Amino acid sequence: MKLRGHSYSPGYWWIEVGCPFDTIGDNEKIRDELLRQVLGVWDHLKNQGNHNMQNFALDWIGFVPGKRESRRFIGDYILKEKDLKTGRIFPDSVAYGGWYIDLHTPGGILAKDKPPEPLHGNPKEIDSRSVPLYSIPYRCLYSRNIENLFLAGRDISVSHIALGSTRVMATCAVIGQAVGTASFFCKKYHLKPKEIYPSYIKEIQQQLLKDDCYIPGVKNEEPFDLSKKAEITASSQSRLLFPEPKIGKRLNQTLGQLFPVSTERLEKIGLFLEAKKRTKVILHLRKAKNIRDFTSKNDLSISKVILSPNYKGWVDFNLSIA
Repeated sequence: MKLRGHSYSPGYWWIEVGCPFDTIGDNEKIRDELLRQVLGVWDHLKNQGNHNMQNFALDWIGFVPGKRESRRFIGDYILKEKDLKTGRIFPDSVAYGGWYIDLHTPGGILAKDKPPEPLHGNPKEIDSRSVPLYSIPYRCLYSRNIENLFLAGRDISVSHIALGSTRVMATCAVIGQAVGTASFFCKKYHLKPKEIYPSYIKEIQQQLLKDDCYIPGVKNEEPFDLSKKAEITASSQSRLLFPEPKIGKRLNQTLGQLFPVSTERLEKIGLFLEAKKRTKVILHLRKAKNIRDFTSKNDLSISKVILSPNYKGWVDFNLSIA
């Protein structure tokens, strides 16, 4: 659905239906149901409630249902939920992902008693869906029983749960480049997709790196690459300064902040705080396994400060951690 002058975010992705429809056999029924839902939402936005959209115009509606999954293709390996959550690095890695396991409510908009996505407002569910950076093996990108069929995009060999992460466009794009590169080597060596692995997988990986792809766990082994001998220098340096924030976070609940550490020793952490009355603030420093990990309960250091009434400014939390 495209609205002229529309700039609302994140859009209307929740206008979707699944069961009780057969996503293969009921394509026209699904299209008609989605059209009914779209026009109903549009009527509400334009004519009902206080949405300030009474002067908007509806420009375009898609008439081909976009399917997330239906039939499943099987390769020599099926990427699973455990592979994603453990950040598994495969020896035949040719692509990567990192989107959380994004599974929508099966009934879509017809499941009126459920949110469009179960993790909305549920911190535990959000934690359970988070994944670190993971690799995607070449063996997921071709059919195990159709000898000349490559798989790229949403049709790769994954489980239903893993598809919730691998299906996003940026991940599909790097998978597509990997398959395109592998196709070149199939033609070069007169081989079927299945026959490329394992003999030529390193060559494919190195070619992808040359073409500016990133592959977790794969290093540049090109002996004639001059960039490996390059040295980086800086003509000047400047401290990273943070201005006073305009919008704050209330500390009436536990909050976490993830940040990288590049030094061998951490002396202190500074926070900009404001207190109306005398307030004790406790900071717990903990390790994270990846950029979405807030599950650790083991303190590396604990620091406490007392803020006086009407205090506003930067506060240093002194640490003793190597």
